[in-house]
Amino acid sequence: MHSFALSKNNPEITFSLKGSDSFLHISRITLSTSNEFKKNLSNIISSFQLTYEQEYMVYNDTEGRFIDDKKQISQIRFPIDPYQSQPVFDIDLKITNEKFTLGINPNQNWCTILKIKMFPTRLIEEDVELRFNIESHNITEQKSN
Repeated sequence: MHSFALSKNNPEITFSLKGSDSFLHISRITLSTSNEFKKNLSNIISSFQLTYEQEYMVYNDTEGRFIDDKKQISQIRFPIDPYQSQPVFDIDLKITNEKFTLGINPNQNWCTILKIKMFPTRLIEEDVELRFNIESHNITEQKSN
């Protein structure tokens, strides 16, 4: 089991999908913030949105000139109970590599990039960190510049 974190200062992580059998399984997300804010988990959960984006970069020639990209964006939802007091969420979300075709070209392609992003839906003044417990296969984290 591995983990990574997203926060207000680090709201995105990017992975490289290495093949058709690549997947990322999110089993649990743990929320860390100040003690007083933990009292109302539904408020903090509603202050941001989580998404994952699978992307394929399309190139025109051997020189690697960029033409376009193919993206599929989905939301990660928190199963929240109004009486929940612990900031731990069992997600059980398996993100598998997606197959698609481009235009009328019959060749099938696989996504090569997976991004997980946290977007604020309103001003977050508290320091919020989401710790993701994951399992993965044939996938590596890309280092940011």
